[in-house]
Parts: sequence; structure tokens; C-alpha cells
Amino acid sequence: MENIRKTANPVLNQTVLLKGINDNTQTLEELFRKLIKIGVKPYYLFH
Repeated sequence: MENIRKTANPVLNQTVLLKGINDNTQTLEELFRKLIKIGVKPYYLFH
């Protein structure tokens, strides 16, 4: 990730909402916070 971020290109994430896996706010919040921490912007949520 560090090498990708050095290119100054935005890194975006597209997340698929899966029943029983990540279909609650607590799980999604944790995922999005971890993505942001490593420099990835949560961009789109498919449902």
C-alpha cells in the first residue's frame, strides 16, 4: 500500500454488502476506519 500511495493516485474501495458478514454498522465502521488508516478511501457500497 505504501508504494501505491506514493504515486499520488487516489486509492478507492468498493465494498459489497453481504448478509451475515458485514451487514451491520459496527462491522462497516470498523472496516472503513481500517481502510482510512492505510490510506484507502471508502468509495462505494454495493447492496
